[in-house]
Amino acid sequence: MRDARRATPALDRVARDVGPFARAAEPVTARLASSLRRATPVLRGAAPQLALLQRGIEAIAPVMEPTARVARSLEDNGVPQRLLVFVHQVALATARFDRTSHILPARLNLNQCIIVATVAQPECSSRFGDAGTIRTSRPRAALRRLTEQAPR
Repeated sequence: MRDARRATPALDRVARDVGPFARAAEPVTARLASSLRRATPVLRGAAPQLALLQRGIEAIAPVMEPTARVARSLEDNGVPQRLLVFVHQVALATARFDRTSHILPARLNLNQCIIVATVAQPECSSRFGDAGTIRTSRPRAALRRLTEQAPR
């Protein structure tokens, strides 16, 4: 009973403040109701896309933690920065400059080994350590054979 007597003044204050609070909240709740009436069809229309998004998130969930670890490791080891430095250095190494501007060199290695083949060709090697990639004394015949075997 003693606790009820102690709480009475605070309860009286709350009871007095409820009326003004409710009156102040009426315009806000009216605007909120109007906004909710407009938002409801939009949210209902988005439900299929949200369900699809949820299924996609559930599908990739098992790889999220390993991917995050790899990304953190790459960042911790400075890989993005080093990759940008590498790209910059390659651009500097291949750039040419004349009195007017930079000249972008274009080097095309055109030979019969650039044609897509479904069968390995003895004339073409994909190994960096090999002396060369063209190993034929008859390049036109090799080119014709590769062209005939290329997928269409």
